[in-house]
Amino acid sequence: MSRRYQIKTVVDFLNVPKYKRAECLADFQEWLSIMDNHKELEELLDQLADTKGAFQTQHNSFTWIDDGKRGVSGVEFSVKGED
Repeated sequence: MSRRYQIKTVVDFLNVPKYKRAECLADFQEWLSIMDNHKELEELLDQLADTKGAFQTQHNSFTWIDDGKRGVSGVEFSVKGED
C-alpha cells in the first residue's frame, strides 16, 4: 500500500523521508500547475455564469502519495454540499 503524506504547512514536508523529498517536491510543482489551470477554468465559469467566486475551490492542502510513479498520477476534487 502506498504511503500518504498530508501537506498543510511547509513543516509537513519534513514527514516525507529525506530520500523521497525531491520526488514529492516535483509532484507538488506539477500539482501547483494543475491548480493554476483549474483556477483559470473557475474564473471562466464565473464569467460565463455572471457570478463572483461561485466556482472557487479550496486549496488548503496537498496529499502526496508515494506510489513510486513519476509525476502526478491522479487529482481528486470534491464538491462541498450546501448546508
